[in-house]
Amino acid sequence: MEKIIVGIDFSECSINALEHAMAIAKNANSVIILLWIENTNGSTKELRMSKSEAIKKLADLTEKYQKELLKSKIEYKIRSGVIFREIGKEAKESKASLIIIGTHGSGNSKDTKIGSNAAKIVTKTLLPVISIRKNADPTKSFKRIVIPIDSTIQTRQKVPFTTYLAKLFNSEIYILALFYSSVDAIKERILTYSKQTGEYFESEKLNFVVESMEAKNIPESLSNYAKKVDAGLIITMSEQELRFVNIWKGPFAQQMVNLSDIPICIYPTKSIYDYTSKID
Repeated sequence: MEKIIVGIDFSECSINALEHAMAIAKNANSVIILLWIENTNGSTKELRMSKSEAIKKLADLTEKYQKELLKSKIEYKIRSGVIFREIGKEAKESKASLIIIGTHGSGNSKDTKIGSNAAKIVTKTLLPVISIRKNADPTKSFKRIVIPIDSTIQTRQKVPFTTYLAKLFNSEIYILALFYSSVDAIKERILTYSKQTGEYFESEKLNFVVESMEAKNIPESLSNYAKKVDAGLIITMSEQELRFVNIWKGPFAQQMVNLSDIPICIYPTKSIYDYTSKID
């Protein structure tokens, strides 16, 4: 993983995102790019900061955290525009491998504002995006990883990335077969994909368990399961399957970011990163 972009607005959430990026960079020798966006969206109500003040804060953060990163470097950049678009453009130009952002979250799946930003970043970059709350512990986040499995072919696309992180941190992986339908053929397919995922992890000599559960509300069920096993990270697809009753609440990734106190990695559904086709 050569480069990690961290969205910085100097809040507790974004500093925590930086500390999670540091945990990865120390193991993977990744370059960290701190990215501050001068938001030109006139409708935003967020507290604005001058560019000169932002540069000073970025320089201070870089100096502070560079001391902990011995084999690679931290750099900072400033862009102007709409946040999710500019993060997407920077991902393209810097050829980054991962984006980490801090989110305040709402704990309420009806509040779609927070999760929509993370979901939009995914659509603009086609990179994995990790969303971090301010209280998430970077020393814990990668020790236990939950990956949900549904009946779509795309559900297994996140497995190699999960393997990569698990090897970096010697993680324990929880494969969760989510039964959202009573149709036997769908359940059998989910079990088959879960078994294949387990076989892949076994071939990579990773520690894992396989479990299953009925899920009337997939985001809530997944979030509750992750809490039960004391997971530090959930890795899910950007277009995980949803029951019809959940669709009105917004995209799956958006719901998960809003609901879960546990960090969420939203993995892009497409397996080939095509930056140019997604940038406005």
